[in-house]
Amino acid sequence: PAAWWDGLGEAVREAVKSSGRHADEVCALCIACTSCTVVALDAQKQPLRNALLWMDSRSAEQAEQILRDGAGDAALDINCAGHGPLSAEWMLPKCLWLKQCEPSTWTAA
Repeated sequence: PAAWWDGLGEAVREAVKSSGRHADEVCALCIACTSCTVVALDAQKQPLRNALLWMDSRSAEQAEQILRDGAGDAALDINCAGHGPLSAEWMLPKCLWLKQCEPSTWTAA
């Protein structure tokens, strides 16, 4: 996360510089991402581990567990008509993976 923050600062400074405008003329900035990356933070907002990037699919078993155990839940009905597949790239399977596979990280987060 610290490298991402530093990279963002560098990118914004370069974008403003290359725009030919003064920073005081910038009234808005939009940042978007396409998917879920999970960063577990402690109470001081410091990372407890490396991020689980959006494409990390180690939580495939947890995705199946959520689909099985959550049958009939309205959220699953909206996301996959309750039938799956449920992507391991989503946040909930990643969080369940943390809880089951790295309980000390889960507890500290």
